[in-house]
Amino acid sequence: MSTTTTASGTPPVLGLSSAWGSAAVGFGQAKPTEIFLGGDPTGLVSGITWSSWGGSQAVGSGASTYVAPNESAAQGSVQTATVVASDLGTCGGVAAYQQVIWYFPSEGQTAATTGNSVIDACTGP
Repeated sequence: MSTTTTASGTPPVLGLSSAWGSAAVGFGQAKPTEIFLGGDPTGLVSGITWSSWGGSQAVGSGASTYVAPNESAAQGSVQTATVVASDLGTCGGVAAYQQVIWYFPSEGQTAATTGNSVIDACTGP
């Protein structure tokens, strides 16, 4: 796995933890193994392994709940998701990825076709 550090010698983090509240997980951390927005299971990616971190974007994979069109979250199934953290800059004065998205390649999705919104990791919901 490649990891680039900032000028201060520390790797960037994923957004700001303070922007997401106490239910959220993974924000404000470098290479989080879990990201949770709080709420239903579609906002959770667990067991994340990062193949890159510190460049213009970070890419990893983990498990999340896929919900097909016209299904409820309860009808979803756990599948492998690709996670992409991007827009490397700063959040609250700290080097951070400012955006994150995940999608399901097994369902034919790409970052551009996922249908999910890109999540602003700095400002929260």
